[in-house]
Amino acid sequence: MPAQTQLPIAQHQPSDLVFVSQTGNLATDSFLVAEYFSKPHKDVLAKVRQVNCSTEFTERNFSLCHKNNELQNNKIQPFYQMTKDGFMFLVMGFTGKKAAAIKESYITAFNQMAEKLKSDKEKQLENFNPNLYKDFTDLKEHVNFRVLIDIKQGMPAGFKFVDEDAFVCNKERFVSFMKDKNIFTNQEIITVNSLIAKRLAAM
Repeated sequence: MPAQTQLPIAQHQPSDLVFVSQTGNLATDSFLVAEYFSKPHKDVLAKVRQVNCSTEFTERNFSLCHKNNELQNNKIQPFYQMTKDGFMFLVMGFTGKKAAAIKESYITAFNQMAEKLKSDKEKQLENFNPNLYKDFTDLKEHVNFRVLIDIKQGMPAGFKFVDEDAFVCNKERFVSFMKDKNIFTNQEIITVNSLIAKRLAAM
């Protein structure tokens, strides 16, 4: 949450409004929207759930999340993370001079954060030299590693080191992988099923 929401919206830093999600994408969330637009969070949740858009758009731009509410004995509280497109669709009906100023600041924040993210990735790529990781004189054995490189428009846009057994897939393929006994062991399936059951029970 932003530290000083009483400041005029234009005086906030882009990082007060927009953040990098766990998936590496720019996002904001329903808590921030409620805070800046001076609306009860439950009303923002209801607004998200009532957005009249396609299932594909909703799945691509809104993510249901949960957190422990320390003010309510760590009760599980739902909230939504949303992309720039999701945010714009959500606040389309928010009218008035103040709402317009907040929308403008949010668009600016998304754009500035996108430029910063792009610049940071370019700097990472400039500094990345695989040869630096090939040999370590203090290790007796050769060090192996895997690097996932993101290519956009034919150019490297980012990279990160991944575990040797890591794999990349979309949600649909993940479901099919779950059915493959050669990928997940029965014990791993039991663990995943337990986590899913706990999340469903908390909803």
